[in-house]
Amino acid sequence: MSVENRHKLAQVRAYMRVAADKQHPLHKAIEAIKGNCLKRGASWMAEAENTIKEVCRLEDIKRDNYKLVTSLKNDDPDLSVFLGVGGPSDISLDFSSLVNSTEMMEEFASNAARYLRDSSLGRYGGHSGTAARSPRNRKYHAVIPNTSKDWEGEWLRRGERVLSRSFDEESSSTGLPVLRLALAISGDRDIIDTAYDINALQQSVNFVLVKAYDFYTSEFPLLGHHAAIYPSENDQGFGEDKNVDFAIQYLLYLGVPSTKLIMGLPSHGRSFKFLNESEKYFGALHGGNGVPGPYSQIPGILTYYETCDLLNKGWTSSFHEEHQVPFAFSSEEIVTYDDVGSMTAKVGI
Repeated sequence: MSVENRHKLAQVRAYMRVAADKQHPLHKAIEAIKGNCLKRGASWMAEAENTIKEVCRLEDIKRDNYKLVTSLKNDDPDLSVFLGVGGPSDISLDFSSLVNSTEMMEEFASNAARYLRDSSLGRYGGHSGTAARSPRNRKYHAVIPNTSKDWEGEWLRRGERVLSRSFDEESSSTGLPVLRLALAISGDRDIIDTAYDINALQQSVNFVLVKAYDFYTSEFPLLGHHAAIYPSENDQGFGEDKNVDFAIQYLLYLGVPSTKLIMGLPSHGRSFKFLNESEKYFGALHGGNGVPGPYSQIPGILTYYETCDLLNKGWTSSFHEEHQVPFAFSSEEIVTYDDVGSMTAKVGI
């Protein structure tokens, strides 16, 4: 599937979600479009329909998303798919009470194991070497807790211990391979130092996924690229640790084995408002979150296709040679993001 068709398909899906949600702030605007195909049949959606037919089959659209993802294993038998839970949204608020209760965590772990076994996520995931002939060495998918402030500290350590122990017991009782457990942690040094016992955590999980992005958000007063690969000379004194290379090297220094470490890549961009006309550079004070995108509707965050739309509308694109990442800007805002080139560079670190 070409990048152009991926972009079109993403727009189609966003359009259809907005059109179906009467509470969405853009719903009335969608309804007012002359010739809206959801009401009258003739519109630009005809092109969208052709795009859908070109990039995927109708049954693929109707298929369960999890099954669609795991079907990629047909092309790459060694592909591993993890089920993520938690995250920065309001759903994370429930995790504080969950992790604080051993009984609830044990029930959660049991339900997670049952779901993974019963769904396509728990299918055999390939093997390598003669050791894989033992069923317990086969690669099965597992759960990946996505840490937020509710998962930090003692609650996080307790939750990981319960999940790890529960998966071991489930494997012993069923004779099936042990489900694998991964932990998603922040790549920010301050959070790493204050929230995690890295040595203890990495011993109880199979993988540590570092979220190597969101180094700069509106909560930090200075403007910077949220997913820079390397620091710049101007970062000395305040931002030399806010980049992908530092996060990875720091976790290796703290004892996380390279065989366990997974680098998380962002598919979103972070946008900021310029505070004034004379200070439009990294390291300057910013004016807060950028305007929400028309589809994502989240202040300060833009999807990749929303960033592409801005470029098509005249935003200036640029590339930071020291950070090795792209960014784009208008007279009032800037968005820091990744493209194919910077993603490729990160994979090669």
